Parts: sequence; structure tokens; C-alpha cells
Amino acid sequence: MRDSVMPYMTSGQVLTALGFGVEEHLTRMTSGARGMRCDASGQLLAGEYPVGLLGTDAIPPTPNGYTRLERMLHLLVQSLLGRLPRPLDLGETLLVVATTKGNVRHLMEDEEVGRCRLHRMAQRVAEGLGFTHQPIVVSNACISGLSALILASRILQSGGYEHAIVAGVDELTPFIAEGFCGFRSLDSGACRPYDARREGLNLGEGGGVVLLTYDRELVTESVPVQLLGGAITNDANHISAPSRTGEELGQAIRLAMREAGVPAEQVAFVNPHGTATRYNDEMESKALASAGVDGRPILGMKGYIGHTLAASGMVECILAAEMLRRGVMVGTVGYEVSDLPVPIDVTSSPRRVEGDVCIKTASGFGGCNAAVVMSRGQGLEPLTRPEPRGVETVGSVTVEPGRIERNGLEWFHAETEGDFGRFLRDAHRVLSPNDERFARLDDLCKLGVVAAEVLLDGIAVEDGYRFAVLLGNEWSSEQSDKRHWQYLQEYGCASPSVFVYTLPSIVVGEICIRNGLKGDNTFVVTAESGLPELYGYARILLEQGYADYCMVGWCEAAGATPKADMRLLKRLNG
Repeated sequence: MRDSVMPYMTSGQVLTALGFGVEEHLTRMTSGARGMRCDASGQLLAGEYPVGLLGTDAIPPTPNGYTRLERMLHLLVQSLLGRLPRPLDLGETLLVVATTKGNVRHLMEDEEVGRCRLHRMAQRVAEGLGFTHQPIVVSNACISGLSALILASRILQSGGYEHAIVAGVDELTPFIAEGFCGFRSLDSGACRPYDARREGLNLGEGGGVVLLTYDRELVTESVPVQLLGGAITNDANHISAPSRTGEELGQAIRLAMREAGVPAEQVAFVNPHGTATRYNDEMESKALASAGVDGRPILGMKGYIGHTLAASGMVECILAAEMLRRGVMVGTVGYEVSDLPVPIDVTSSPRRVEGDVCIKTASGFGGCNAAVVMSRGQGLEPLTRPEPRGVETVGSVTVEPGRIERNGLEWFHAETEGDFGRFLRDAHRVLSPNDERFARLDDLCKLGVVAAEVLLDGIAVEDGYRFAVLLGNEWSSEQSDKRHWQYLQEYGCASPSVFVYTLPSIVVGEICIRNGLKGDNTFVVTAESGLPELYGYARILLEQGYADYCMVGWCEAAGATPKADMRLLKRLNG
């Protein structure tokens, strides 16, 4: 019998350049220690930038033949399982893994051709640990960790599982580091979130893992923490620049607080993304004001551990939850004075926090935003959700080389002559003959945009926040990954216009931007056999009232058979 509507968040474990374990992190953060250091070899970055690299002995070897990243994931999950008061039935436990690039360091190694498939990476580790269900891999740019937490919590609430282990992991490679260099977004010194002297971010690597459960006996901490609410939105503005108003992130915060049943005055502190890039920090100050929490204590953690990509949401969420338990918040290291357009309550000194609730947010390329609400203690429950309604399919589209079908009828036909990109351009001209920007997209985005426009043709989007987009594929963004890597080898530097497409979720961002869709947006990487779970999650979004419409399906531009197969689902009003 469940003793709570919302799951407990327990047994968190973290691994970053600061060390291994929550206690070590908080001790070092309280003393003002930073995990970033320069890479003297010069092989990681073009020049010496502070980066949060794990020590050479931080990840012990395993007998499984795992890659470095797989060993990192194995270590985190194994450590969590070993700290539980009793063995967990892994046959009844969902595993969700968040990562942006996974084993991308093996991209060009022919003998390792299968290692870069994110779902295969997760499956190898899952099988090695004893999980029997296929893991879900979320690749949603820098909000991936929070996206994974929100997805897992919603699946648990729907009754699919009693427990979920959620992990976020990424490692720092030249592939990633040079891409950020190309955007000129790195600080040559230690980053300073929210400070007037900030010049950019520091990169880091690592991971975090947490157990979501309804079983109070599995909560190892003396003060339990619950994940009370979560929300995802999209700026529908730009694939690599944040919203100028912050309204969309503000809406994610408001929706998360509404689900949690928590007013702004009950929030003890907020841990935003805090990358220390000029436009991101400015946008966040506006978003916090929009949600009414700009007057609450604000904590930026990336000055301690760097930006750990998909892991950042998980790592910082776990550390924030522990600070909430203890009632003491570390300071924002490197902060002295602000020049933000909206004043926020930041300090570099540790302080006590009053209240039982904290909020964690993240934002990423493709315009995605996420917010979660956590609460310590017991007896806190969310607001009552709308009564579950039925779901109907109101449209479908299939795009394959040479043909496009809409609602089972041929919509477009042309000979491809082996040029799928040209076929997509020809099809796109039917609906948008003057769209010059379309030609600059990679094939994955071209495919998704064409499928979405055909699917939505004639359908009015009345409220973009009530429209969700949920897509998946098997090959992630492998075509653009190879193009980025080849560009690095040929020119010795990165092209931002190429690097940004090395995130598969950018296709979702492009669809949102072009159609004004600002609701829940998530990208998962899975085998095609995982499509039923994808559609199952779409039904959860609709039945539990998170959206009125959901565009859901397959979007695969790489591999032997490029194909988009999407449906438009609608929540019935009863």
C-alpha cells in the first residue's frame, strides 16, 4: 500500500571532480573548494581552460569490458543498491538513464560500432547489474537529468512500477569541449554564476543517481524528501540562445509549484541552472521573477563542479535535496556583485534556509526548460489532478524515402535517387516554399520538421503550453556527430552551426520553434521495440492532464532505413 501520492527521493549518490559521495561534496563545497583545474596536456581543449575532470583513480576497473562512461554508470548504480536497507527487486524497478553524448569518444572506432548507441550503452550496464526491464534513455540536452526525474516520477504515479532508479552521466571529451569552444562560451578562469564579471561556463564530468520509491522502508535518510512536482517547457524561440524574457522557464517553475501545491512564499531556496554565461543568467533572473521566487535565496553550484551536461540536473538535485534536509545552503562560489536585469538573492557565504521546499531548474539547447519541486518531511501532497480522460488519435504521418503518407493516404511522392535530404527539401517546399533556413538543418531536423508540418497542417495550436512533443530514435544524432568530428579533424576547431545538431533533441526544438509549441518536450533513445513505452508515456502525459495534445513517435535519419512515423494524440474532454 502506497503511503504517499508522490514518490520519495532517497539514497542519492554523486561523482564529480570534487569527489565521490554526498558528504564529501558538501564538506568541500562548504570550504569553498572547486573541482576545476587546467588540463596541462592541451589535448582536451584548444588552450588551457579550467575543467572538472575526474581523477585517474575515481572510477575503479570492472571485469565487464565496460567503457569509462559505462564504469561510471555502473559504479553509481551499484553504490546506490549497496546502501539500501534491503535488496531491491530489480525485476520490478524501472531504470532511467540521462546522458547527452554517452560513449561518443568511441564514435570513429569501427570495431566499437555499437558502443555509441546510447540505449545499448544503458542496456549493457543494466544487464550487468541484474535489471530485467529495458532501460529508458533520455537525451534532452542539458535538462536531461531533470527530464529523466520527471519522466520516472510520472511513470511511477501511473502505477507502472513501485521503484525507479534514475541516473545522469556524461564524460568530458574533445568532441564536447571543442564544441563549446566554438560557441565561445567558456570562461578562461573559474566561472562566476550571476556575477557581473562572468565570462562563461566551466565544463565538468561525472554523474548522479537517485532512487524514487513509494516504499518508506527504503528511505535511508532520517529526514525524507519527496519529489512533489515537475514540469518541462520550451522557449519556441531559438535552438542555441535562451529566451529573452524568461517567461517559458518561469512557466515551468509555476507549473511545477502548482503540481506540488506549493506557493512561492514556502520555497526555502532555488537552485537554478546557473551556467555563468551572460544570457543564461540574465534569462534566469527574469524567469525567477516571473514565477515569484526571485526574492528567495538563490544558489548556483557550477562554480564548484563545472557544467556536467546531462548529469548536472541529477547531481545538483541530489545535493540540493541534502541541503534541504540539513537546513543549510552553501554559497555561490565566485559571486561578488550582480549586474542582472532583475535583482536576485545570491551570496557567496553559506547560510541557514527557512522552509521545507526547494526548487531545481535547468535549461538547454533547443529551448528546453525543466523545473522540479522537492520537499522535506512528510504529509505534503500535490494538488488533486484532473480526472483521467480517454485519449484519441487525431492524425498520423509516415515519411520514408520517396513517399509521405498522412492519415493512411499518400500526401507526397517523389523519386529520391538516393538523396533523402533533397527529397525532404522538395516535400517541405509544398508547405513552406520560402523557408530559406530549412536547407541549413541536418537531416534529422529536416525529417522531423517535415513530418510535424504535414501532421499539423490545418490544425490550429491554441495554447502552445498544452501541446507536448515526445520523440525517439535508435541512432541519436550520429550523422551530425560524425560531421562535427570530421570538421574538428579537418579544421582544428568546431563550427557552432554543426555542433548544435549533435544533440538529438534539437529536432524537438526545431519543431517547437516553427509551430509555437511550448509544452512538455522530451527525446528518448531506444530500440524500435521500445516504441510501445514511448506511446505509453504519451498517454500518461495526456491522461494525467499534463497536456491536451501530444505529438509522439519515431524520427530516425541515420541507419539503413530513415523514417519518421508520428501520431497526434488528443486528450478527450469527457
